[in-house]
Amino acid sequence: IAQVARAMGGRLYCIDHWKGSENTLLVQMAEATNIYEMFESNLTSAGLWEYITPMVTDSKTASELFTDGSIVFLFLDADHRYKHFKEDLDVWLPKMKNGGIICGHDCEGFYSKLSLEQKEQIDSRLGDDFTGVYHAGIIKGLFEKFSDDYSIVDNTRIWFKVV
Repeated sequence: IAQVARAMGGRLYCIDHWKGSENTLLVQMAEATNIYEMFESNLTSAGLWEYITPMVTDSKTASELFTDGSIVFLFLDADHRYKHFKEDLDVWLPKMKNGGIICGHDCEGFYSKLSLEQKEQIDSRLGDDFTGVYHAGIIKGLFEKFSDDYSIVDNTRIWFKVV
């Protein structure tokens, strides 16, 4: 994404507190490793750091710094748990420019196309980051916000919607 920002004369804002989402395995990883330092090192090595604006804060706080209708492209990869993912969609969607793209990853399918048993598994695990099979919060949150009016890139877990 930073390479595209560079090629188009744009800027990539990277919003994260680099601590992991509480009550997930990512917290343990962030406690053991300086994730921000690794992030900066990787982008510097790739010659992309000058196109990045890191914002060390939470998603909701960061969203308040952008005006409505100002964002052309948003890759949303914050807390995958249902409640938090829905909150992210709610605060970021107004920031999107008409015709812009909002996307993310870790969507293993369309909720409407799952079996009753799979839906029950997802519905019972909305508070989990990952069930071992699904990112339940992403799948259910996308369904409730967009029904089936979004796309998943073939052979990936990347979802996107033109808004």
